[in-house]
Amino acid sequence: MPAREVFEMATMEGAKALGIEKDVGSLEVGKKADFVALNLLDSSVAWEPNEREPQNAYSAIVYAASPQCVRETWIDGRSVYRNGIFRGGSESEIVSQAIRERKKLLARLD
Repeated sequence: MPAREVFEMATMEGAKALGIEKDVGSLEVGKKADFVALNLLDSSVAWEPNEREPQNAYSAIVYAASPQCVRETWIDGRSVYRNGIFRGGSESEIVSQAIRERKKLLARLD
């Protein structure tokens, strides 16, 4: 599949599938502002910027990026992770909250 299509499936279409597209899935005014900043110039990602082929960035994100590329994570407009350091709580608290949220999400799907 084309990388851009896969990216859209994981973001906008994923939010639609979960019934939460009014809150997440794209960066827009009024939505939660959940996003990650990636370092795609890491040596483990075979990608070089190319102005003539912007699709290459989608390919790098979808097919080559790994969790080690994540430099910063924002949830609901707040920075919660930056350069290996969890902010706003301990790692165990953040994992516990993620588990609670996953359970709520799965309950909505039933």
